Amino acid sequence: MMTEFKMKSMLYEFYKLDWMLSHGYTILDMMVSINEYFAEDNYEVEDLPSKEEMLTEWEIESGFDGEIYVFFPEFCVCELKDRNYIYDLLEKIGDISLRTELRKAYTEYVKV
Repeated sequence: MMTEFKMKSMLYEFYKLDWMLSHGYTILDMMVSINEYFAEDNYEVEDLPSKEEMLTEWEIESGFDGEIYVFFPEFCVCELKDRNYIYDLLEKIGDISLRTELRKAYTEYVKV
């Protein structure tokens, strides 16, 4: 059984991908933007932050020219409560088994 935190985290990751695509951005656009952001600071390779730290800093400080998806806490109090959006988001997941598991966990979550 999927935990509530795992369900929220996975839906948040799918939400971020959905946000990027609906705003005309791709994973490649994100990678290029992150690289450009950190290249401006002239980091030495050995001094670069971890990938997770790089992503977080880029999200907070730059994003896509100042535009970025909502952060996890806001997602949990806004987007996650929009059942129509979440069910539409779930339909975009190609892995039927994962989609079913997430749908079941989300349905249980919204019953509470």
